[in-house]
Amino acid sequence: MNCAEENVTVLPEGTELLRGQYRIARSLGQGGFGLTYLASDSLNRVVVIKECFPEQICRRVGKEVVPAGPESAPFFASVLEQFQAEAHQLAGLDHPRIVGVHQTFAENGTAYTAMDFVEGVDLHELVDHAPGRLTPRLVDKVLRQVLDALSYLHDRGVLHRDVAPDNLILGANGDVTLIDFGAAYSSGDAEGGQSQRMLAVKDGYSPPEFYCAEGLQGAFSDVYSLGALCHLIFTGEAPPDAQTRLEMVDAGRMDPYVPLESTDFDIDIRLKLATDRALALEPKDRLRCADDWFAVMDGPIPKPLAVFDPAVIGVIEELVHKTNKVLTPGLPKALQPKTASEDTRKAPPPPKQYVDIFGDPIDDVEAYLREQDGLIKARAKTPTRLLQQGDFLRRPSTEGVDHAKAASPKPDAPTLFHKVRDRLKGDRSTPNSRLFLI
Repeated sequence: MNCAEENVTVLPEGTELLRGQYRIARSLGQGGFGLTYLASDSLNRVVVIKECFPEQICRRVGKEVVPAGPESAPFFASVLEQFQAEAHQLAGLDHPRIVGVHQTFAENGTAYTAMDFVEGVDLHELVDHAPGRLTPRLVDKVLRQVLDALSYLHDRGVLHRDVAPDNLILGANGDVTLIDFGAAYSSGDAEGGQSQRMLAVKDGYSPPEFYCAEGLQGAFSDVYSLGALCHLIFTGEAPPDAQTRLEMVDAGRMDPYVPLESTDFDIDIRLKLATDRALALEPKDRLRCADDWFAVMDGPIPKPLAVFDPAVIGVIEELVHKTNKVLTPGLPKALQPKTASEDTRKAPPPPKQYVDIFGDPIDDVEAYLREQDGLIKARAKTPTRLLQQGDFLRRPSTEGVDHAKAASPKPDAPTLFHKVRDRLKGDRSTPNSRLFLI
């Protein structure tokens, strides 16, 4: 046997299995647990054959599948046992939205499962090439069918563990079928004494507990994967993978997942809430099962939250995180003990100082007001002739005036006129002009 033959991974076209009952037509693809083929059975019906081929721990020699090395042999034997046990269990399932399993058999050093061929297009291809077909009505139908199928599985203690767009086939009639149970297992496996299991993850769709061999798994694990599927349908992209999210949160950084509830995508707010809760990192914060999802999806419509810029939220969160490190919490102000300064009564404010129009302080307000009243009354008694056209402004006559008295006003009783004159004397120059009336 030459090296080229030893390096062949997939079975060649025309290979017969189970003594000619199945004939390989072509390879359909490869996953973490095995290879998938399109084949025909002895009645010339189209079927799908799944071959147990965990490529990390095995290799093909001719048609035979053998462990990659002596250290892989126990692990490969355990995976092979797991594959056949699950196939027998899945053969007993009967649900219109779950692919039908015909039989399982051992051959070529490995095991095979024959299943129905589901004609249609997988959701991943649909999102990539024909997203317009995914109308709100069709999405609602698909989501309800997947939830119904998962509820059927979970009620029987079976986890699919690979709810992803490439494992959901949409038929021409709009019905969806859940396929590829290569990663599925029953909750009773641990009780059956199985010591080793093949763990597989699909970044973006696998929940955090799949990245840890000791992680507790349950119906909530499939719910997380369904949330990731919805995120792809609604946004065109899978959410950040769970391992990256966990690492960033553990490092004290912001979870890179942006909740749909905080976006302006034109989606039913209930579907946003269900998707966000399904994608919670902690299982306790997650929707636990299909019934929980139905309860949110069919529940009352809540008021949507305001849309915030995720970058702003991140900055605020970082500032709060840094601030909390340097501040110590204290009592509310109402409960804090009063200080001595707060108990001491404040001194009364000084009396208000009144000033005249020039800013000079007025010591006796009453006397000032009496003086102003007197001036007003004196002006009212003095008759005033209106100036006429042709009048000149002359110096008033000084006849009969005591010039000594006129030149010596009382220094201790300045009038308002004197104050105005004195105030303006140094600020304004004498006009060099002739005054006249026109």
